[in-house]
Amino acid sequence: MYSLFRRCPAALEDFKAELKSFIIADGQKLVRNEGIQNDELVRKLIDFKESMNELLVKSLDKDQNADLAIKNSFENFINENEKTAKSLVLYLDD
Repeated sequence: MYSLFRRCPAALEDFKAELKSFIIADGQKLVRNEGIQNDELVRKLIDFKESMNELLVKSLDKDQNADLAIKNSFENFINENEKTAKSLVLYLDD
């Protein structure tokens, strides 16, 4: 499917926009879930990022623009929430 989108730059831009929306929406669900503790949140965020990296490699031909879209999407929802920043700082300090 990606090879078809790649042939049409406008379609590829639409695809990247939808990918960004998906990542931000799912990430915000995790970050805003009050029932998830810090350690579990960090693990879920890492797992989510790894799954997006796997998608990038296996399905998106390591496209640099898709990689940037994924990175920007994660930055978007991680930086908007104080809980996430604290969780990641605590995790990185261990």
